Amino acid sequence: MAKRVLMLLSNEYRPDPRVEKEARTLSGKRMDMTVLCWDREHAYPPERDENGVHVVRVRTKKVKDKPSLARNYLFFVLKALRSAKGREFDAVHAHDLDTLPIGLLVSRLHGKRLVFDAHEHYSRMVEPDVPHFIVPLLDWIEARMVRCTDRVIAANDMIAEYLQPYAREKVVVVMNCIDPPKAAERREREGLTVFYGGALEPQRYILEVAEAVERCDGVRMRIAGTGSLQPKVEEMARRSTGKIEFLGYLDQARMREEITSADIMVALLDPINENNRIGTPNRLFEAMALGTPVLATEGTLSGRIVKEEKSGLTMDWTKDQLCDVIRPLRTPGKGEEMGRNGIRAVSERYNWKEMSKRLFLLYDSI
Repeated sequence: MAKRVLMLLSNEYRPDPRVEKEARTLSGKRMDMTVLCWDREHAYPPERDENGVHVVRVRTKKVKDKPSLARNYLFFVLKALRSAKGREFDAVHAHDLDTLPIGLLVSRLHGKRLVFDAHEHYSRMVEPDVPHFIVPLLDWIEARMVRCTDRVIAANDMIAEYLQPYAREKVVVVMNCIDPPKAAERREREGLTVFYGGALEPQRYILEVAEAVERCDGVRMRIAGTGSLQPKVEEMARRSTGKIEFLGYLDQARMREEITSADIMVALLDPINENNRIGTPNRLFEAMALGTPVLATEGTLSGRIVKEEKSGLTMDWTKDQLCDVIRPLRTPGKGEEMGRNGIRAVSERYNWKEMSKRLFLLYDSI
């Protein structure tokens, strides 16, 4: 088993929920874990231990938007390579395609094993933001790089199915699950509370749901997170008559408190994008574990899970239907029944205890 692991990540590790779970889980097996990541905002300490994980953050010029992200990416690659050069490790664990080139170079230069961890179908995730020809090019690059890895991890079965033809070994599925937590204290509010917590980015129907909530009697929406849509969310909250509230960035404890206190958690994704169809948002399993019904999109993997487990509601998005779709939550006991179904599904299948076993077996093999 590799005893020292260098994880590569292209965000700040605030921490990143999936990466933190994996790093802390492996650290609990007496493995030395280092996360080498990109402090895009110059807002975090350059190097320190965080909950048993050694975190190293490299900086480029500040990243303020997507064009500056693209301009600074190469500098992140070079600085990450330089930082990795003087470190001791037995394996490299690259999170998503944007760190896989770094992982491949580091593993070859140091003669170490390489694990690729695919959180998304990457090309489809960035498809709305890049020229059309970039999408197949990224798929081509990913396929060839995956062939050079020692093991591959995927965030769900559909991503694993896409990557399997290029992997040397069977792709290991480690889903974005959590162990059933102690329930946070529920704050009772008048009417129905719809909550969204996560990245404030397009194709998640955040603004559309907020607009629809304005027309639903007895319904309010609370929104938490950061991202490119934040100015628009803040403006909507300012113009609202108190039905839309923006909470900003929340730590894990506050986020779980909001999820627990909500009547339904929004996990809608626009199915026009393939990555959305096959993705499973972190908040999906978190809401299920906390006993909060989930609102998901028909035609997506997250929608299929919600429907199969009867842990929430699904819809083909139209803003005129939202009020009708969430009306069952007004029936006494209906929301609680969906919540219990979600908790049961997490206890039996979608839990981190099960996922951590898969992670341990993978590292035992290298």
